[in-house]
Amino acid sequence: MRIAYIDIARGLAIIAVIASHTGYLPFSKFLAPFINAWMIPVFVISGGLLFKPDSGIFVFIQKKFNRLIVPYIMLFSLSLIGWFWIKDGYSKPMLVLTLKDVSEGFLNGQGIIFNGPLWFFPPYFLALILTRLIFPFWKIIGLTGKLIVLLFIAGIFVIILQPGTKLFFSYDLSVLFLFLILFGRLLADLKINLKFSVTFFSILLLVLIAGLYLTGDTNIYSKKFNYPILYVINSILASLLILSSATYWEKFGSFAVIQKLGKYSLILMSLHWPIMQWMTYLISLTGVINQFNTVPTSTNFFIPSEGPSFGLTLIRISLFSLYLLVPIAATMLIINLWIRLKNLIFN
Repeated sequence: MRIAYIDIARGLAIIAVIASHTGYLPFSKFLAPFINAWMIPVFVISGGLLFKPDSGIFVFIQKKFNRLIVPYIMLFSLSLIGWFWIKDGYSKPMLVLTLKDVSEGFLNGQGIIFNGPLWFFPPYFLALILTRLIFPFWKIIGLTGKLIVLLFIAGIFVIILQPGTKLFFSYDLSVLFLFLILFGRLLADLKINLKFSVTFFSILLLVLIAGLYLTGDTNIYSKKFNYPILYVINSILASLLILSSATYWEKFGSFAVIQKLGKYSLILMSLHWPIMQWMTYLISLTGVINQFNTVPTSTNFFIPSEGPSFGLTLIRISLFSLYLLVPIAATMLIINLWIRLKNLIFN
C-alpha cells in the first residue's frame, strides 16, 4: 500500500530534479542551493521510512538488483544507442565520448553524459544492501546506540569522501545514502509525526536558510559539498520540511498529479535526460533556435546574453517550461502505454 505524502514528496523531488536539468531554472542563484539540498535526499530518506527487510539477505539482494541494477544496465545501453544516433547531429561536439569514457561511466556511475541521472542507481543499491546487512543489529540497539551508529557513518562519509574522484559505483556516496536511509528508518522507528506545527516548521526553515547561506551551492552528483557535515544537516532539514509539507498537501486533490509523478519517480529520473537530449537534437534540426546564436549543451541550449533583455527572458522561460513539461508528459505516456500493453497481454 502506497503512502500518499511520501509519493507527493517524491513527486516534488523529481520535478525539482528535472527543473534543475533544464538549464533554465528561474532565479537559479537562490533556488538551486535550496533544491540541491533535498531533491536527492528526499528519495533516500523516504526509502528509509519505507524500508522493510522482509526476506533473507540473498533474496533481498536479488530483489534490489532486479529493481535497480538491471534497469541501470538496460537504460544505460538504450541511452548509449540513442547517443550514437544523435551525437553527430550537434553543431558542437558536446556528446563526444571515448570507449574508455563509456566503460568508466558504467562502472563508476559517473560521467554518463548520455543519461546523467543514472548515477543515482548504483550507490543507492549499495546503500540498501549495507542497510540490510546491519539491520539485525539496528533493531536490537536503543536510541542512543542508533544515534551513535548514525554519527559513526557520517564520520566515515567525511573521511572517505573524494570530491572530483570517480569511484566504483560511487561507493563514497553510498555511505551518505546509508546514513540518510537509517535516518529515515529512525523517524519510522520513533514514529515521529512529520506534520509539524507552523512554529516548529518556521524554526527549521530559518535554521536551514542559515545553513544554506554558509554552504552555498552544492551538488551531490559532482560531490561538491563545501562543508560535508553541514550539507548533511541541511539535507535532513530540507527533506523534513518537504515531507512535512507533503503531509498537509495530501488531503488536497490538486496534488494527485504530483502524487502520481512520485509513484513513478524512478522511471522519470531514468528517462527525462535522454528525452531532453532528443528535444535539443530535434529543435536543432529546425534551425529556429540557431537564430539566437545558441550552442547545444548536454541537455539544452546555451543562450549567450550581454545583459538583461525582456525578449531573452521570455525565451528562457519558454524553454524552461518546454524542457520541464515535455519529458514528464512523454514519460507518463510511455508508462500508460506500457501498463495498457501489459494488461492486454496478461488479461
